[in-house]
This record gives sequence, structure tokens and C-alpha cells, in this order.
Amino acid sequence: MDTTQNERETALEQLHTIKRFFEEGQQRMLENGVLLMFWGLLIPLANGAFYALAGTLGFNHPVMIAFWPVVSGCGAVVSWIIGSRNGKRSGNNNYALKTSALMWTGFLATALGLFLVQFRNAAEMQPLFLAYIALLLGMAYWIHGAIIQRPWLRVVSAVWWVCAIIIAGMDWFPASTILAACTFLCSFIPGCIMYRSHKKRSA
Repeated sequence: MDTTQNERETALEQLHTIKRFFEEGQQRMLENGVLLMFWGLLIPLANGAFYALAGTLGFNHPVMIAFWPVVSGCGAVVSWIIGSRNGKRSGNNNYALKTSALMWTGFLATALGLFLVQFRNAAEMQPLFLAYIALLLGMAYWIHGAIIQRPWLRVVSAVWWVCAIIIAGMDWFPASTILAACTFLCSFIPGCIMYRSHKKRSA
């Protein structure tokens, strides 16, 4: 009986420790608002630049084939730099923040993997790829919202999933345009809300 009671107490202590780590992280997530705004602007602007260049170079030009992997890679590097600098400035070195960062890193790696799989196994990229990205984003937002305790991000997840269903049967231009608009709606606007909320709390 004593052993069982001790095990229960140890388990409860571990749960409280994990809860404390997450609560610390939930209070220090300003960077996510900034980064959401960054991606919410980057993707729509990049989408416009992509079609502007395609009108001159053509879609099969090497520059156009490498365009999105380069944009995504540069965006990931900028995100890492911003996150690292802000983390050092505010002393963020907690479990919740690391978990969120690893989740988004996994998302980018999975998106790149999907791109390479389709690129290697199809004569040309298929628009369905964009629907897969939207599905992944819905899952990522759902998990991210749970980590930082923002239940309203679940609504944003639903927007991504509906977007995936809508664009699944479309051609490249309408599908990518809708996805870019959805990125602004689901990233930039929530990022602004989170940033303003943080400013009010710290005022």
C-alpha cells in the first residue's frame, strides 16, 4: 500500500511539474504573435510575386520550381532568428516554448517532404498538394492552440480544413490564391490579436 501511495504521489508531482512548465510557456508566447504576422504577410506577398515572375519566366523555369522551397526555407530561417533573439531577450527557455517550436519545425519538414515526394513521382506538381498543406496547417494550429491555451485557434483550424476541402479540386491559380488569402486570415489577423493582447497585459 505504501509503495502504491508513493507512486501516486510521485506521479502527481510530475504532472504538476509539467503543468507548471506549460503555464510558464503560455505566459511568454509574444514571439508567436509576431511570427504569425510574419507568415501571414510573407505567403500572400510571395504568391503575388510568384505569378508575376511566372508571367515572364514561365512555370517550368528552374527559378519557378525552386521558388517556394526557397521562400519557405528563408522564412524558416528568419523565424528561427526572431524566435532565438526574443527568447534570449526575455529569458524564454521553457518546455512549452520548445514544444511549440519543435511542432512548427516538424510541420515545415513534413511540407518539404510532401513537396519532394510529389516532385519525384509526378510529371508535374499537382494542385492537390496545396490541400494537403492546408490540412497540415489545421492540425498544427489545433496543437499550437492547445499548447498556448488559445481555444479560439480551434476555429482557425476549422477554417484551414474547410479551405483544404474547397481547393482540393481546383487548378493552381485559384487554389494558391485562396490558400494565400486564408494564410492572411488565419495567420496575420490572429497574430495581431495575440500581439495586442500581450501589449495590453504588459502595459
